[in-house]
Amino acid sequence: EEFLFQLAKNLQKRFDEYDISSEIVSNKAKCGGGTLPHLEIKSYAVKLKPNKKIKASVIYHKLLEQDIPVLSILRKGELFFDVLVLDENDFDIIATNLKKVL
Repeated sequence: EEFLFQLAKNLQKRFDEYDISSEIVSNKAKCGGGTLPHLEIKSYAVKLKPNKKIKASVIYHKLLEQDIPVLSILRKGELFFDVLVLDENDFDIIATNLKKVL
């Protein structure tokens, strides 16, 4: 769990370098269907702080349209990046694409 928190701090640091306002939040990642449909894993996510200029849903879709698509989590009008499912080697790509979209 400490490892995941450190990953979240590293992603948030990348966002900070591009003046992207965010915060680290606890999250529960879901494994999905199949043999473990109800399994949840404690994790951390970096949540974008509200941007009055552009809705989270618009950011979500624009991230998917980039040359290197970025999949985030859109939940109740907020955008999250769960570090359990992200590769730290992609943090620069995520931050760069997010800055383009914003």
